[in-house]
Formats: sequence, structure tokens, C-alpha cells
Amino acid sequence: MVKETSQRILYKTAILCLGKDITPEDRVPDDVACVEVWNKIFQLAFGFRFSNEVNTYPQFLKLATSNKFRLLNPLEKPEAGDTIISPTGLGNGSLPNGHIGIFGENGRIMSNDSYNKVFLENYSLVTWTERYKRYGGFPILIFRRI
Repeated sequence: MVKETSQRILYKTAILCLGKDITPEDRVPDDVACVEVWNKIFQLAFGFRFSNEVNTYPQFLKLATSNKFRLLNPLEKPEAGDTIISPTGLGNGSLPNGHIGIFGENGRIMSNDSYNKVFLENYSLVTWTERYKRYGGFPILIFRRI
């Protein structure tokens, strides 16, 4: 039997969370709960929270300094289970907040949907780039669970 990678486990857990409000305790309001949702999915996948952060910039710093993740270089293609983040505070001011999500298959991205207040497959890399990089001026950083 082949052992599943941590990246694949994160992806499969994210798939199980689609269409759900997985943070019903609302520690953070649902319309700005992307980091809280990401941490809950990580906890469901691995049995512990990655962080207690609720904002994208401190979450980015945790990812960047963690021995559980590595930053992909720009030539690496994102895969299912990779994490994408555009940290708040690093944009041009056109958008008030950054965002975090998990890659699914075929370049699709799953994340907390601020409008519907549930976890959805709501972006592609193209639409994320359009919103967060081109319009919002945020960097796009992709991390892989190792």
C-alpha cells in the first residue's frame, strides 16, 4: 500500500468540506473567515491546528517559517492540496483583505466564500490572479505541505 502524501490528505479533506460552514462557532465572522476555515481543514486532516491566526499576513509568516510547508518557486506548477495565499497588507489598497485557499484538481481553488459563507470551489488560478494580483496588487504565494 502506498502512503498518501500530506498534500493529498489536505486536498481530500478540503473536498469533504465543500459546501459547508465548517466553523459554525464563528470565532471570526464568516465573511472574513478564510484563515480560520483553512486552519480548521488542516486540523481535520492532521489532528491539530496549524496556527491560531485569523488574518492572512500572520498566517503567511507562519507558512513561510514552518518546517511543514515549503514555498513553491514560480516555475513549479501548483497541485491539488497546495495552499495559495495573498496576504493582507501587501496589496495596493484596491481590496481591503487578502485571501487563502487550497488547490483542487485542474487548477481550481477552494476557499471560504465571503458571500455564501461556506467553503466552495470558487476560483481558478486565472480568476485568483485577476482579483488578487492584477486588481488588488497582492503577491500570489503557493505553499506545499511536506
